[in-house]
Amino acid sequence: MQGLKHNVAVSILFVYHWLAGIGHFFYSGNIEDSATAEISRAQIWQWIRFSPMLEDSQNQYVTAQLVDKVATNFASHAHKNLCRSSAERKRLTAAKYMCLELFLARNPPEFITTYLNDNHKFRTLHNKALLSNL
Repeated sequence: MQGLKHNVAVSILFVYHWLAGIGHFFYSGNIEDSATAEISRAQIWQWIRFSPMLEDSQNQYVTAQLVDKVATNFASHAHKNLCRSSAERKRLTAAKYMCLELFLARNPPEFITTYLNDNHKFRTLHNKALLSNL
């Protein structure tokens, strides 16, 4: 379960920071970036497809429902401990749902950054930022 929780957290936090225009962040004493986010989201995608049993839990398998629960729990915790404004809470919620879309995709994108750059939410946020700088 610890590996799943870590991968979900890294994925959500990467998207959260990417939406703010930042390509790296610190988590659990490590600097994380698109490389670790790619590995994390790919592992989660495969775990959902093949439903392996969790190593540290008897008779519990990785499912879409479990991943959703872990993502929701992480986002709830992060809302309280990471987000200081309404805009940050909205960005974190968007990041969670974007990650769930990636985890549950029938055919995942080749790269997380390509998916994010092509995503409507990312484009909207960055267009607003560009307009506010004019």
